[in-house]
Amino acid sequence: MFKRVIQFLARRGYVLILSACCLLLIGLFFKVKEDQPRNLKKFQTVFLSQIQLANKQLNDLSSDWKSLNKSDFSRKYTNLDNTLFVHVYQSDSLIYWNTNKCPINRFADLHFPVNGAVQLQNGWYYSVLRKVNKMTYVVTFGIKRVFPIQNDQLKNYFFHPFPAISGTISLVSTENESIYDENGDSVFSITNEDSLEDNQSILGVIFLDLLIIFFLIGYKIASGVRKSKFQLLFILAVVFVRVAALKLDWFYWMEDTDLFDPGLMALNSWIPNLGEMLVWFFCLLLIFPVLLKFLSEKSSSFLTVVLLTMIPVWIMIYPQLIKLIIVNSTIPIHLSEVLKLNVFSIVFILVIAISSLFLIQLFLLTFHKWKIQAPSKLKQIGILTILLSAVIIANEWIFRLHGFWIIWMFLFVFTTFFIVFYRESKWNFTLYLLAIFLISFGITMNLEMEAKKKEREERLLFANQLADDRDINAEVDFTKAKAKLIAEPFLKRLFDHTTKPSFSELKEAMEYQVFNGYWDRFDVDCYYYLQDSSGLRLNGMYMRQLKELIERHGVRSEIDTSLYYVKDYTSQFNYVFYLPIERNGVKVDFFGTMKSKRIPEKIGFPRLLISKQTAVFESLERYSIAKYFNNQLVLNYGSYSYPTSLRIFGDDKSSGDHWYIKNGFEHLIFKKSKTDAIILSKPVTSWLSYLTTTSILLVSFGSIWALILFVRRMNQIRVANGVSMITKIQLVLISLIVVSLAGFSIASSTMLTGQYRSYSKDLIREKVKSVMNDINLRQRFTSEKFSEKNQEGLDYQLRRWSKVFLADINLYQSDGVLAGASRTKIYKLGLLSEQMNPAALLELQFNKKSEFIHEENIGSLVYLSGYVPVFDHENELLGYLNILHFDQRNAFEDQLKQFFVAILNVFMLLLVLSILTALLVSSWLTGPLMLLRKSFSEIEFGKSNAPINYKAQDEIGSLVAQYNHKLNELADAAARLAQSERESAWREMAKQVAHEIKNPLTPMKLSVQHLQRVFDPNDPKAAERIERVTNSLIEQIDALTSIANEFSNFAKLPQPIMTEVDILELLNAVAALFDGDGKIHVQVQLNTTEQLIIPADKEMILRVLNNLVSNGIQAASITSESHIGLSIDANEDFVFIRVRDNGTGIAEDQIQTIFEPYFTTKSTGTGLGLAMVKQIVETHHGSIEIENTSPEGTTVLVTLPRMED
Repeated sequence: MFKRVIQFLARRGYVLILSACCLLLIGLFFKVKEDQPRNLKKFQTVFLSQIQLANKQLNDLSSDWKSLNKSDFSRKYTNLDNTLFVHVYQSDSLIYWNTNKCPINRFADLHFPVNGAVQLQNGWYYSVLRKVNKMTYVVTFGIKRVFPIQNDQLKNYFFHPFPAISGTISLVSTENESIYDENGDSVFSITNEDSLEDNQSILGVIFLDLLIIFFLIGYKIASGVRKSKFQLLFILAVVFVRVAALKLDWFYWMEDTDLFDPGLMALNSWIPNLGEMLVWFFCLLLIFPVLLKFLSEKSSSFLTVVLLTMIPVWIMIYPQLIKLIIVNSTIPIHLSEVLKLNVFSIVFILVIAISSLFLIQLFLLTFHKWKIQAPSKLKQIGILTILLSAVIIANEWIFRLHGFWIIWMFLFVFTTFFIVFYRESKWNFTLYLLAIFLISFGITMNLEMEAKKKEREERLLFANQLADDRDINAEVDFTKAKAKLIAEPFLKRLFDHTTKPSFSELKEAMEYQVFNGYWDRFDVDCYYYLQDSSGLRLNGMYMRQLKELIERHGVRSEIDTSLYYVKDYTSQFNYVFYLPIERNGVKVDFFGTMKSKRIPEKIGFPRLLISKQTAVFESLERYSIAKYFNNQLVLNYGSYSYPTSLRIFGDDKSSGDHWYIKNGFEHLIFKKSKTDAIILSKPVTSWLSYLTTTSILLVSFGSIWALILFVRRMNQIRVANGVSMITKIQLVLISLIVVSLAGFSIASSTMLTGQYRSYSKDLIREKVKSVMNDINLRQRFTSEKFSEKNQEGLDYQLRRWSKVFLADINLYQSDGVLAGASRTKIYKLGLLSEQMNPAALLELQFNKKSEFIHEENIGSLVYLSGYVPVFDHENELLGYLNILHFDQRNAFEDQLKQFFVAILNVFMLLLVLSILTALLVSSWLTGPLMLLRKSFSEIEFGKSNAPINYKAQDEIGSLVAQYNHKLNELADAAARLAQSERESAWREMAKQVAHEIKNPLTPMKLSVQHLQRVFDPNDPKAAERIERVTNSLIEQIDALTSIANEFSNFAKLPQPIMTEVDILELLNAVAALFDGDGKIHVQVQLNTTEQLIIPADKEMILRVLNNLVSNGIQAASITSESHIGLSIDANEDFVFIRVRDNGTGIAEDQIQTIFEPYFTTKSTGTGLGLAMVKQIVETHHGSIEIENTSPEGTTVLVTLPRMED
């Protein structure tokens, strides 16, 4: 079955691939063009189904509330396994919920609950409700999640089971875009939008599919181009089409995709993006084989000189082109950081690998043409030295490439030179492996060197920006923000002693009304102090502390005098401002602190609350960062432990950038002055990473190369009946390594994940215990402190604990409603509701658990959340403490990634070693077997066969011994058989010779006896009788001589003198010779017009033809006329000559023996004619057979090899 599949693919593979690509293109085209009405129709169907499901759930909800107790009701609806959300109100108070993802208030208001579509802070929902007395039952399902902030964790999406539609939801009804309820009333509309995210991957596949179709068609055309002028025409045509595609912008429909984004890569107008570079590359795939074929067919000394001269040019241009692409792109190329690579990285690496193969082919062609000229070794060394010296000089003066580039190119040159001049251009597995290793190692080292250089430039840029935290744009924008702040109506509450805002309320109001937009780059906290509250501590800050910060550490802004730049990064502040405000005779001192978000925060959800559009340095997360002011450490971020004094680094340079390697880290020290510095540190990449990366590329490229060779040789594949032993051994060894490492990886990751979960839960327990101990020791909480009157104090206490324990902390009241939070922005933005997670509330309130830890999520961000009940000193339940475990999860995920990278490195390294080991072991184990197979294939009966020299005392050694023993027995048997055959041959020969001699001797004897009886000397007729007898004796003696000559010729057939023979000319000569008699007709049929030259002895081949024609004439002589047909055919390798007669045919039992010596069907002759013909034909490496025979005649087929070109 497998054999048939391979043979089918060999014959129809091209058509299948092209057809599949065309069908895929058609399918993707219709997918992209799928119209909005069709999607809306499907959306409408799902929407009505959800309404029906919600109404059914609403009926169950009202009845279950009456029939079930609270515990059973909570268990049933908390674990509700569908897409519906349930809320129950008593009067206007929310008393039950089964989700905390709908951001609603604890009291009913105008927004919720309502019948119909409703927009909440985090998306669109649809609700159905029913009021029974004081109870209100609400069932809601989500339509589309729309987050107020967009980033990697918070992405908008349609709720399940709605289909994804490119559009926005609006309550304004529009024609052909509205969604209707079960009564036919318009509920909302979905306005159509072109969503690049939805179609980008499809457009990418269409683009790649078009390139493959273009390549397949071009490849088919190129394979049929043979003449030089058409080859050049094909190359020009491909270039013309490519330039036309570029200038006419054929791929305009891809311009909004990442592949065609100039921000990803751009060189110039000819290569403006990665997509256009891929088009150039596919054109090169078509052009290069044709160009190589064109050059290989040209034989000119001038061409050889040009190709040799171009070697230094290729060595310089090729690396320079790769370097330009790296410098002018943002494609990740750090091969040692495997998990950070993306699809563009893989494409770029494949382009380099395949183009490297092209370069090797070009070098091979160049050296092959040079070898034809037979240069002396001295000339070889001299020219190579000149060429490579030119490369070194040009690099020193012009290109300035990294040394690894030059070494890599030199290895290409020397390897190809060795293969051509000393391996006769013959490739074997070792050379293939060497070539792939050169490509893999070169790409690894050179890309790593270039990536390191680029990373250093980026790090230096980051250091420049971090060294000076002054933001001129922020200082300019503050002037506008200050005017808005002073006029802000919310500040009226500052002058009302009865309704003063809390710190959280003030922060929220300032963020929403004043410090938004550009200010998202900063974390802004605001403080106010009345005249009689100068000693009041607000959120941990006294007014005197703020004034001291301004006086001692602040530098007044030249743009706005109310703003101060914190020069020494005290408390990690960048700016502080002070605004004295007076209204109606009341004075308020208003302060604000600004902290840059460039360096990620270590607590809680730092990235979750930052929009993707905000210019925050996510790239800084991979570095450890330190900031020094007056030689003292003022900021320490990351895993590296920096010294408290800058002097420890021993760097006395006053300014500039300096690089150090210390404690396994590479440090960039950037100094603004002698005492102020910023340090960015990164772990040093080990040489093991380079080795393992080379292993990954080696396996990947080896697989691709094997696939290419398989496809190219598919037509020549002959599938054996079984798998060879070498292959079995190699597969077993490699499979053992793969299975072992895969099992180890799975087991290790499972164990690590389990350990992490256990560790995280223990960490949450430890933090909960620490917080509870602080509560119990100081008796912090009472029922009064859980009230809204103490909101400010409660939030302050939670923020303090959050900083101490490095975790976000929430407190819920006993009914599950939020009492306070260390990070209120999560709830103010509507990412979560102020209701407690229903699963936790169920476990603590009804199942009476003392703690509950489980996973929760916000968007795609998953984190551990732990809950414990909080009691007062009288053991009365006050509420629930909630601690979120997030930042360590990120650290664990980073560690897990590093672990997987290490496993992958070890896996690939061991895989390469296992492949090499499998090859060596299989060769070692099967070497004797291969030797046995070779010896068996070389055994020739009757000749001397050498025994196998194998000394090992093992199973193979025993087999070899038996083989050698049987070889000796075979030699003895052959000798005996040869002796027997010789004796038999001599007996047969003697018998035949005796028979042949006996035939003429008998008449000779009778003639002599008759002469003796009748001879009379006196008889006048005596002379006449003597003459007659003498003539008869002479005839018989001539017959004996002829017989002797026949046997002599058969026994001693001379060696042929090979010359170039025109077989058509010879055939016509034979026909002319025999066609003279009126009863003999010889007809020649030529089935080809080309000249047919064979290597042969002309006299011998003439003898063959004469003998066959003579036999045909004799076979047809019994009829009135002899008709002999001579025909000739030919293919690329052989000439086929057929001799047909119109005789009576040959009996079936005689066909097998007709070419044996002494066999004849005639009454006269020796039976050696056809035997001699066969011997001559086989001497010329041909064959002869009876092609067909019948009563109407016989056809003899002679096959002879043609002269090689």
